[in-house]
Amino acid sequence: TLLQKHLESVWSQIAPRYADRSDYIIYEIMNEPTGGNASKWYKIQQEIISLIRRYDTKHSIVVSCIDWSKIPELVKLKPYKDDNLIYTFHCYEPFFFTHQGRQGDPTTERLIDVPFPYDQKRFPKLPDDLSWFREQYRTEGTVKYINSLIKKAADWAKKNNVKVFCGELGPKIWINTEDRISWIS
Repeated sequence: TLLQKHLESVWSQIAPRYADRSDYIIYEIMNEPTGGNASKWYKIQQEIISLIRRYDTKHSIVVSCIDWSKIPELVKLKPYKDDNLIYTFHCYEPFFFTHQGRQGDPTTERLIDVPFPYDQKRFPKLPDDLSWFREQYRTEGTVKYINSLIKKAADWAKKNNVKVFCGELGPKIWINTEDRISWIS
């Protein structure tokens, strides 16, 4: 595929260049692979791991799953046969809280002042076509829900005896500071 050819071209230059450099170097094959097919991405990523290992067996490689590196996809991933990998996930759940007010998206740009955790008293009035969000958010807009996601990643790592790393997380900077801190906590 075009993506695989591009990654091969990039990593065949980067890996030999940095193979003998600082122990602080960590490679990440690709940030947030999107779309496509999980098994196809798994095979492409395996090829790139093998390519990097031809030049460099010292440095860790960060690997990811499709669908923006979300936890539900991570826990479906069969670990690769390489002891020096770090599996990354990103946590922006619930997405409509962490990305509320984001311009250019017909849903998120109309969600403003959504509190975390869910608080019926502080919950904003929603346009009629977004009324579904309130019910979904009652469940997902909770500390329990966020902790359950993180626990899934931790349990998967423990079961498979691999390292995991949360490479990205959190609400956008323009969201109310109190609610952002509450989510991060």
